[in-house]
Amino acid sequence: MARNCGRTCVLAAALVALTVMLVPAGSAWADAKSGFGLGGGFASHTGKDSDGFEYSSAGLSIVLDYQIALGDSFSINPMLESSGEKVSPKDSTVTCSNCTVGHGILALEARVWVNNVFFGVHGGRYTEVRTVTVGPLSASITGSGSGGGAVIGYEADGGVFVALQGDSANITFDTFTTKLTGVRLHVGYRWK
Repeated sequence: MARNCGRTCVLAAALVALTVMLVPAGSAWADAKSGFGLGGGFASHTGKDSDGFEYSSAGLSIVLDYQIALGDSFSINPMLESSGEKVSPKDSTVTCSNCTVGHGILALEARVWVNNVFFGVHGGRYTEVRTVTVGPLSASITGSGSGGGAVIGYEADGGVFVALQGDSANITFDTFTTKLTGVRLHVGYRWK
């Protein structure tokens, strides 16, 4: 999974280092609370296929997780995420006016907490469904693979949270593979 990480892991490490430098020395390493979380927001991805096709996509995303507090400063979060996005091919000669892509993530995330701020890394199973619609007809292909990512976020004492997440995965279809990278911004609520 480490080879899938790339720029996402570098960004996560930089965010952790910056926060550690900015957090006052007397800050408590605490605030992880157990409970269900539900959020929604925005997702943007890029895909590079082994056959040369490249695309970018953007759309809406949802997340469902259950946070399990491990003491005050650590938690693990089994999570499920899904997004529906409109596709824009990188090659201007390729027409794709009715192309969409769906991305799903089933993963386990580990988080470190500094007061209400958290940093996490996750790994799991990523899926991609590409759909082309022409009039009343549509065709879809599905692929899946392993991947991982990092997240930084803030969760208020009342349960409202905001999180910025980066991901990278290798998706395998029947006849080609895709290198997938993306970002998600979620706002949600955790029942504690």
